[in-house]
Amino acid sequence: LNYNQNEVTHQLLKSCENLTFDNFDVIVVDNNSIEKLEQIHSYSFPINYIINNQNLGYAGGINAGIRNTDAPFVFIVNNDTETTPDLLNKLVEFADGNDVGIVCPMIKFYDDKERIQYAGYTSINPYTGKNMAMGFGEIDNSQYEAPINTPYAHGAAMLVSRAVLDKIGFMPEEYFLYYEELDYSMKARRAGFRIIVLPGAIIYHKGSVSVGKNSPMKTYYLSLNRYKLIKNNFSSIESTIYLIYYSFIVFPKNVFLY
Repeated sequence: LNYNQNEVTHQLLKSCENLTFDNFDVIVVDNNSIEKLEQIHSYSFPINYIINNQNLGYAGGINAGIRNTDAPFVFIVNNDTETTPDLLNKLVEFADGNDVGIVCPMIKFYDDKERIQYAGYTSINPYTGKNMAMGFGEIDNSQYEAPINTPYAHGAAMLVSRAVLDKIGFMPEEYFLYYEELDYSMKARRAGFRIIVLPGAIIYHKGSVSVGKNSPMKTYYLSLNRYKLIKNNFSSIESTIYLIYYSFIVFPKNVFLY
């Protein structure tokens, strides 16, 4: 998915030229960028370009791409990532052989390639809306080797099986930006699918390129959608307690910061 980040998307696509998996199609969805990516670069593989006439947000853009393929697996990947050569081999082989709904690679920081960003998530606390990324900031000393069951996939890189798409449908578009993959993960688990992180599969993530790492826009959507996630997936009592916590702690802090 691309939105006014043509050079970043180009760097991802160039890294895909090194993939050793030889049976994949590439779909680039552009969310109404000013300069169209398809007019700039060429690659060693064909690309299906889908140009939206408006910014549909993360889920809307991703869904536009998913609707244009009937592949048995769909690898949803942020444009601010770069792949490793055997990434798809490992993800597809594991997903195909273990009847898993969603498989994520281990995500590492692009600027510090030995440091882990994501090796799974802890469960969300319904009263605060918070959880943690397992391994975040740790140096990779092979402490994560076996496949890891996780409650939530990471939207930066997730291989989704056709069985999941057929059973629970597309990404929820009401979020526009952030938390849609967590909501989707919860739907998948309720439908009986497992979500696995495969540490041997690696991708590098630059992070928050489109909106900035500490921007007011990012804070706005994180705040709004965290409440949507709680409201959509937890009880009314838990949602009420979260709203009190947000109103008296999180909201005043963000007003002070911004």
